[in-house]
Amino acid sequence: MDSNKLYEALGNEKNEHIITTNFEEIEIEKNKILEELPLSEDDYIHFYEKLKDFKYCASSEHIYPGGIIIWISLHNKENKLILKHGRVAKTYETQDDINILYFVGGRLFTIKYSEIIIFQKITEQEKTILQLIGNIQ
Repeated sequence: MDSNKLYEALGNEKNEHIITTNFEEIEIEKNKILEELPLSEDDYIHFYEKLKDFKYCASSEHIYPGGIIIWISLHNKENKLILKHGRVAKTYETQDDINILYFVGGRLFTIKYSEIIIFQKITEQEKTILQLIGNIQ
């Protein structure tokens, strides 16, 4: 393990939340969430594969600019669960919610944190920390 990468990852305050977990706990949490959704077996497998390198964001504080996100809307007209994706531009608070401004293909969109189940791609720094934790355990 590259000690410079580890030092940089541990020094980044965005990574503080990842220190309290490990790869196994991330997978268990992801499975638990997917199992609670009304998914067919095929859809479950499809969603699980798409979320391979992602972690569930239980708090909007763990969503940061530049991060790649995948989410499932809890309010859609077709009553069908669909994975959507984008890259976070910024998050901001309104009176009633936390909004996430994201872009796809050069276009900006907004989603409300309270209306989605959101996952964010695990960064290389987070992977470095999780590997260290895995080696210690």
